[in-house]
Amino acid sequence: MRSLAELAENYERWAAEDEAIVTTIMNNLDRLPEEVRDKQLRKASLIAEEAQSLRRHAARLRTSPIGQVRSTGLVR
Repeated sequence: MRSLAELAENYERWAAEDEAIVTTIMNNLDRLPEEVRDKQLRKASLIAEEAQSLRRHAARLRTSPIGQVRSTGLVR
């Protein structure tokens, strides 16, 4: 079973991967036709929102009373 700290680390990693995807999309927008550009921009926006949500969840896991107790080694 994973600890809450490990789960939070996964969320952070997934958020970073999402942010890299957003960066790639944004860097390539100028090369795309307008109709495709609009779709990609919407996709980038949704992925950025997902990254923010993952980071919020990671922060909650780190600050939860259960996560704090487990990370200090008081619970096995």
